[in-house]
Amino acid sequence: MHRLADGAEVLSGEADRSGIPSERLAAAAEALRAAGRRWAALRPGEEEVLQWPGSRSRRR
Repeated sequence: MHRLADGAEVLSGEADRSGIPSERLAAAAEALRAAGRRWAALRPGEEEVLQWPGSRSRRR
């Protein structure tokens, strides 16, 4: 995921093996990039409040 967000090359099989649809991976990568931009734009003393949705439990 971090390589996607950084714009680094990701092998086609890597994304396929994740089992996550490519559009969801792309959306998550963009969310990481956007968070990085917001963080970089913070001025001294400012805070970034993160919203973190609860994770869905995965049953195997």
